[in-house]
This record gives sequence, C-alpha cells and structure tokens, in this order.
Amino acid sequence: MTPIAIAFVLTLTLWAGVMIYSWATTYPMFRGIGEAEFVPVHKIYERGLPIGVYLPFGAMSLAVATALAVAPRDIPEHALWLAGAGLAGGIATTALCAAPMHIRLIRDGKDPRRIELMLKCNAWRAVAAGAGLAAAIATLLARA
Repeated sequence: MTPIAIAFVLTLTLWAGVMIYSWATTYPMFRGIGEAEFVPVHKIYERGLPIGVYLPFGAMSLAVATALAVAPRDIPEHALWLAGAGLAGGIATTALCAAPMHIRLIRDGKDPRRIELMLKCNAWRAVAAGAGLAAAIATLLARA
C-alpha cells in the first residue's frame, strides 16, 4: 500500500474506532449515572466532543472528500465510495438520532428510554463506520 492509501485507512480507522468506542463504552456508561448527576456529567462529556469526535469526523470527511475529488490512482474509486457510504451512514444516524437524543438528555435529564434508543442508533453508526473501513481495507488489499 502507498502512503496515501495508508493515510486513508488510518483516517477511516480513527473514525470507526471513535464510533465503536462510543457505542461499546461511552453510551453504556450513561446508564450508571444517577439522575442528579446526569446533566452535569453529560455536559462534561459534550465539552470533549470537539477533540474526541468532531476532529476525527472532520478528518474522515476531508479525507473521503479529497480522495473523491482528486481520485488518487492508489485508491480504487469503489473503495472511496464504500468509505463515503459509511461516512454518510454515520452522518445520517448522527443527525437523525444521536444529536437529538443528546439535546433532549441535556434539556430533560436522564431518561433510560432515550439512552437505550441512543445506544441502538449508535450501533448502526458503529456498523456503518466499521463496514466502510472493512470494505475500503479489503478493496485496497485486493489491489496490493
């Protein structure tokens, strides 16, 4: 694999890792926070989003968009589209489920039903990110 392809895979890996970690560790942790502490703890969590989520998401978006625009010879176009599909799935799940749930949890406080819904939605986001990564890696390895 070329340096560009390696950088592309590392960017996808970072994004998939953040999504899978959120689904497997962070969101389940919300279940154990008491009602009185929930909103302050959730606000602390949200303050970490710029570095922990927005930066990897921005890097992933930039990598996919740049690669699609310049179509580097060392990354097959269908690998880019597969990664883009994973990114699009993550964006859709974030916009339609995760972000609204976070807003409601901050506004209304701890709600076990919303936490469970957020976990289910984030499972789809983790699957989309992981599938985009796996498809891109498989395509790149098949070409190597």
